[in-house]
Amino acid sequence: MTGIERGFHPLRRVVHRLGDIAPHRQVQLLCAISVITVAILVTAVLSSLSPTHDSLQFSSTTLSPAVSQIDAAREKYVAAGAALQLANAVDPNVRIAAIAEVGSLNASGETAYNQYLRKSAHLPRERAMQQTFIAHRQAALNAGAALVSQAAPSAAGVAEVTRSSEKLRVDLNNIRGLYETRVQQSIASSQSGISSTQREVLALSGAAILVLLLAFGVASRSARSREERTEVLDRALHEDAERNELEARLQRSLEMTQTENAAYELVSRGLIISVPGLPAELLVADSSRAHFRQATTTDEQGGPGCPVMSPNECPAAAWGQTQLWPSSTALDACPHLQGRPTGECSAVCVPVSIAGRTVAVVHAVAPDAHPPDARVVATVELIARKVGERVGMLRAFLRSETQAHTDPLTGLMNRRSLEEKVRGIVEEGLTYVAAYGDLDHFKQLNDVHGHDAGDQALRLFARVLRDTVRPNDLVARYGGEEFVIVLPDCQISDAYAVINRLREALAEVQAGTGTPAFTVSFGITAARPENTFSQTLEIADSALLKAKATGRDRIVISSTDGFSPSPDPAEAVDVVPHVTV
Repeated sequence: MTGIERGFHPLRRVVHRLGDIAPHRQVQLLCAISVITVAILVTAVLSSLSPTHDSLQFSSTTLSPAVSQIDAAREKYVAAGAALQLANAVDPNVRIAAIAEVGSLNASGETAYNQYLRKSAHLPRERAMQQTFIAHRQAALNAGAALVSQAAPSAAGVAEVTRSSEKLRVDLNNIRGLYETRVQQSIASSQSGISSTQREVLALSGAAILVLLLAFGVASRSARSREERTEVLDRALHEDAERNELEARLQRSLEMTQTENAAYELVSRGLIISVPGLPAELLVADSSRAHFRQATTTDEQGGPGCPVMSPNECPAAAWGQTQLWPSSTALDACPHLQGRPTGECSAVCVPVSIAGRTVAVVHAVAPDAHPPDARVVATVELIARKVGERVGMLRAFLRSETQAHTDPLTGLMNRRSLEEKVRGIVEEGLTYVAAYGDLDHFKQLNDVHGHDAGDQALRLFARVLRDTVRPNDLVARYGGEEFVIVLPDCQISDAYAVINRLREALAEVQAGTGTPAFTVSFGITAARPENTFSQTLEIADSALLKAKATGRDRIVISSTDGFSPSPDPAEAVDVVPHVTV
């Protein structure tokens, strides 16, 4: 990490922290920074200008008024010296007027000088100059008084007055020069202060601009970071909305499917609609989980055509987790992706599970090194999950339906299921023959050989029943060791032949096994329109009781049917001789 990168870490932290602040708080913070920056700048400028202001104020309130009074005093004293020259006039009136003017000018000069003293700045050497001026002024006054007091002013007196007046002018000029020098220093100091202030203002303005730019830059980056997070959140919300909509549509579609194949077809339809252009297929395991078959595909050419043969050979099915393969050339790529006629590729395999057991796999391919993105994978997983849930529900429903309508021991229909089926036959207007069968001496079989032998006998007889009757015939365990066979659209003679063939088949099957032998007795009757199914079974049951009473292992046809397999019908209307086993 470079020094620049390390330096930007605090800035990143500031940006992230600002990003957590509400926008109106960020505006308030920027305003506060701007106000503080401007306040610092104004304070610095005022502090820098304070010496210059004091110097200029000192010049304007002290130095300049003092110079003005010095100039006024100098003018008055010079004018008084000039007026004193007229005191030499011969004309007494002129002389008197000149002396009066000199007095007035001296008084004005004195007033101006006193005004100067009140404005005096007490500069270095100023006191000495003032004392010199006072001495020269006194000498000038003395010389002027001497000159005025003379009846005929002498040239020496005039010369002395002139010299004294010149000294006063020089003294005042010296004092004025001292003040002018001080004013020039104040001006120079003010100019230097102004220049320094300008430099400070420029520096502080630059610093303030940098601070504000940095603050607004940080705020801008913070706003951009917030905007990016908002965009990410919006995308996530949009994807969630699309996924929720797809899930709802899938749920409604799957609820309308009644078979597993119909549910599997929705896999290709869902992928074609939600992820168009993605070659995918659904591989479904058979009941033994020994083989895969392609149940559906999104590719019109029948692809992608994964060559895996068994769920145990498929990593996704074996591990029960989604597998994403970025490239078929990778060292750890699925071996079934390699060597395909379509070339190198990437793939995603999503297992379809029921109660943690993989029953199918959705296999989709993409260009090599460009596997399906997270959104596509999530969509495939959603479809696989929903289809797995529906198939699991269909299988559970089928099991519950089977359990509700079949006998758990023999797998035959139970009483309720048989009655529902017969009701359908009657509603279709078909006739039927009912055969009521009962295993002979079944209690004795259980008592002697155990209940396991009894259960084995029941299962054996049920298997022989299924193998003997027609596909549309109805076979049910009606209770205990009792069985009922309903043969739709059948004559009594044909039914007799079927039951007799059933008894023969049972004898043949038992001959090759070591199980205890048993026989079955039957009562047969043809249903009549005026009788209900229960009444028909009662007639068949009466015939069965007659078969039991006459020796068992035989078929008895109800006397109401008028059929006898015997050569002499009058001799065997009710009882059919048993077939020797």
